[in-house]
Amino acid sequence: MTADWTGEKRFIGSVDETTFSHPDYWGNFEWGGKAFNFKVDFTNNSIDVPILIDDAIFSGLNAIDCKTTASAFANVPCDGSNVLIPDPVNGKHIIKLTYGYHAANGEREFYEVLQKK
Repeated sequence: MTADWTGEKRFIGSVDETTFSHPDYWGNFEWGGKAFNFKVDFTNNSIDVPILIDDAIFSGLNAIDCKTTASAFANVPCDGSNVLIPDPVNGKHIIKLTYGYHAANGEREFYEVLQKK
Protein backbone atom coordinates (compact mmCIF):
# COMPACT_ATOMS: atom_id res chain seq x y z
CA MET A 1 0.00 0.00 0.00
CA THR A 2 1.32 3.44 -0.83
CA ALA A 3 -0.08 6.85 -0.10
CA ASP A 4 0.68 10.48 -0.77
CA TRP A 5 0.45 12.88 2.15
CA THR A 6 1.58 15.97 0.26
CA GLY A 7 0.81 19.17 2.07
CA GLU A 8 0.47 17.86 5.61
CA LYS A 9 2.36 19.79 8.23
CA ARG A 10 4.88 18.22 10.58
CA PHE A 11 6.64 19.86 13.49
CA ILE A 12 10.34 19.06 13.70
CA GLY A 13 11.89 20.08 17.02
CA SER A 14 15.48 20.78 17.91
CA VAL A 15 16.94 18.63 20.71
CA ASP A 16 20.49 19.96 20.38
CA GLU A 17 22.77 21.30 17.64
CA THR A 18 22.64 18.09 15.58
CA THR A 19 19.68 16.10 16.94
CA PHE A 20 16.08 16.75 15.94
CA SER A 21 12.76 15.36 17.14
CA HIS A 22 10.02 14.05 14.83
CA PRO A 23 7.01 14.04 17.19
CA ASP A 24 3.43 12.82 16.96
CA TYR A 25 3.75 10.85 13.70
CA TRP A 26 5.47 7.71 12.48
CA GLY A 27 5.10 8.03 8.73
CA ASN A 28 1.45 8.84 8.16
CA PHE A 29 0.31 7.28 11.45
CA GLU A 30 -0.57 9.57 14.32
CA TRP A 31 1.59 8.81 17.35
CA GLY A 32 0.35 11.49 19.75
CA GLY A 33 2.73 12.45 22.52
CA LYS A 34 5.56 10.22 21.26
CA ALA A 35 8.55 10.89 19.04
CA PHE A 36 11.69 9.53 17.49
CA ASN A 37 14.83 11.53 16.83
CA PHE A 38 17.17 11.89 13.90
CA LYS A 39 20.72 13.21 13.83
CA VAL A 40 22.18 15.41 11.08
CA ASP A 41 25.87 15.34 10.21
CA PHE A 42 26.33 18.89 8.90
CA THR A 43 29.73 18.01 7.41
CA ASN A 44 28.19 15.83 4.70
CA ASN A 45 24.46 16.57 5.31
CA SER A 46 23.68 12.91 6.04
CA ILE A 47 20.98 11.88 8.51
CA ASP A 48 20.75 8.94 10.93
CA VAL A 49 17.11 7.93 11.42
CA PRO A 50 15.24 6.65 13.36
CA ILE A 51 16.85 7.16 16.75
CA LEU A 52 14.38 5.69 19.19
CA ILE A 53 13.58 7.52 22.41
CA ASP A 54 13.26 5.23 25.44
CA ASP A 55 13.25 2.26 23.02
CA ALA A 56 9.80 3.34 21.80
CA ILE A 57 8.71 2.18 18.37
CA PHE A 58 5.35 2.92 16.77
CA SER A 59 4.57 -0.74 16.16
CA GLY A 60 6.18 -4.00 15.22
CA LEU A 61 9.27 -5.77 16.42
CA ASN A 62 12.14 -3.39 15.66
CA ALA A 63 13.04 -0.30 13.68
CA ILE A 64 14.65 -0.59 10.26
CA ASP A 65 16.96 1.96 8.67
CA CYS A 66 19.03 2.44 5.54
CA LYS A 67 22.39 2.03 7.32
CA THR A 68 21.89 -1.38 8.93
CA THR A 69 18.87 -2.91 7.16
CA ALA A 70 18.78 -1.33 3.70
CA SER A 71 17.66 -4.62 2.12
CA ALA A 72 14.42 -4.39 4.13
CA PHE A 73 13.27 -1.47 1.96
CA ALA A 74 11.61 -2.72 -1.23
CA ASN A 75 9.13 0.10 -1.81
CA VAL A 76 10.89 3.29 -0.74
CA PRO A 77 14.37 4.59 -1.60
CA CYS A 78 17.49 4.48 0.51
CA ASP A 79 19.57 5.99 -2.31
CA GLY A 80 19.31 9.76 -2.13
CA SER A 81 17.46 9.63 1.16
CA ASN A 82 18.35 10.45 4.77
CA VAL A 83 19.89 13.71 3.68
CA LEU A 84 19.58 17.40 4.39
CA ILE A 85 19.50 19.63 1.34
CA PRO A 86 20.25 23.09 2.72
CA ASP A 87 18.89 26.25 1.15
CA PRO A 88 21.03 29.02 2.61
CA VAL A 89 19.45 31.68 0.38
CA ASN A 90 15.73 31.17 1.11
CA GLY A 91 15.90 28.95 4.22
CA LYS A 92 13.60 26.32 2.66
CA HIS A 93 15.78 23.39 3.70
CA ILE A 94 14.66 19.93 2.56
CA ILE A 95 14.96 16.80 4.68
CA LYS A 96 14.52 13.41 3.01
CA LEU A 97 13.89 10.52 5.41
CA THR A 98 13.53 6.78 4.91
CA TYR A 99 12.72 4.67 7.96
CA GLY A 100 10.37 1.95 9.12
CA TYR A 101 9.78 -1.06 11.28
CA HIS A 102 9.61 -4.80 10.94
CA ALA A 103 6.15 -6.17 11.72
CA ALA A 104 5.13 -9.79 12.14
CA ASN A 105 3.98 -10.00 8.51
CA GLY A 106 6.63 -7.81 6.84
CA GLU A 107 8.21 -4.41 6.76
CA ARG A 108 6.41 -1.10 7.06
CA GLU A 109 8.40 1.44 5.05
CA PHE A 110 8.16 5.23 5.12
CA TYR A 111 9.69 7.91 2.92
CA GLU A 112 9.15 11.57 3.73
CA VAL A 113 10.31 14.73 2.04
CA LEU A 114 9.97 17.63 4.44
CA GLN A 115 10.50 21.25 3.48
CA LYS A 116 10.99 24.02 5.99
CA LYS A 117 8.40 26.77 5.62
